[in-house]
Amino acid sequence: NLIGKRILILGGNGYLGNYLAARLVQQQATVLALSRLANHHTGQDKTSDPENQTIKWVKGNILEPEPIKNTINSADVIVHAIGTLFDTSVTKSTKPGGIGTYEQVNRDTLASLLKVLEKPKKIIYISSAAHPPFLARY
Repeated sequence: NLIGKRILILGGNGYLGNYLAARLVQQQATVLALSRLANHHTGQDKTSDPENQTIKWVKGNILEPEPIKNTINSADVIVHAIGTLFDTSVTKSTKPGGIGTYEQVNRDTLASLLKVLEKPKKIIYISSAAHPPFLARY
């Protein structure tokens, strides 16, 4: 039963996070979605509310978790849906809008989250179990 559960989605603006947020809203969960932009921007909004009044958007970067520590620790469940398959010029960029290297996005974001947890939480970590054959490095 998810009614009233506070669920924090890391990567709420992403493909999986966006669909998950919409489903959790349907299940009457209280949905918090972490975004570096603090709003929905992907154009893939699956909620029935275009203004996202049913999702509380939280601005923050999980690689710098101190400012969002209270939000993280207020959640009953945390879903880590941050991920990338490729290092690209955008992911490697350290300029605003750059999201980090493959390792920063897929590994370090989880480590950063764990460092600020004050007590054990249910954490759901979504990742690919295997890589596509054309990604030999990973």
